[in-house]
Amino acid sequence: MSSREKIPDATAVALLVANRHRCYICNVPHKHVEIHHIDGNNSNNDPTNLAVLCRDCHSRVTGDEGLGRRYSEGEVREYKRRWELECSRSRDAAFDEDDDEEDNDDEEKEPIDSIYQSRLIRSGGHYCREFEMENGQELVASITADGQCNLTFHASDDDTYVLLLINPGDEDVDATIDAAIWEAEEAED
Repeated sequence: MSSREKIPDATAVALLVANRHRCYICNVPHKHVEIHHIDGNNSNNDPTNLAVLCRDCHSRVTGDEGLGRRYSEGEVREYKRRWELECSRSRDAAFDEDDDEEDNDDEEKEPIDSIYQSRLIRSGGHYCREFEMENGQELVASITADGQCNLTFHASDDDTYVLLLINPGDEDVDATIDAAIWEAEEAED
């Protein structure tokens, strides 16, 4: 059994902040994340060997899930490279603007309602989830099954809206649903 060295706090904080505390693979906000050792060596805490992953993607990377093909070390490194590049571009753009106070306000917002769950959708079956929404509220969802689908929806009236997933295929599908309802943005003067 290999000895596990604690990741230095400064390294962990820098990694999490630089990557918006988001998983490299799915990039879904507000998910719990873990730090993964890409090469499998738990004592190699070099930042180039550390990847921020949500629990679902971490399970897929390590192959603990038992279904499907796990992510290779090369795939994880490529996801890391792409996400860090996107984050650095976002930071550069943010520094070019004088909206620092607005950016801080966005970080403090919490969703009105949210769900995070995995569901087995049988062949020919479906999954249905209702959301009570008010005019202008926004539903942001990420559905991961054989691939990933991200969607955003703005309610046009106070009503019940439905997220419907249909599996028309011949095989059962394990789907992960991460969805949240956010308050409508206030119009700027």
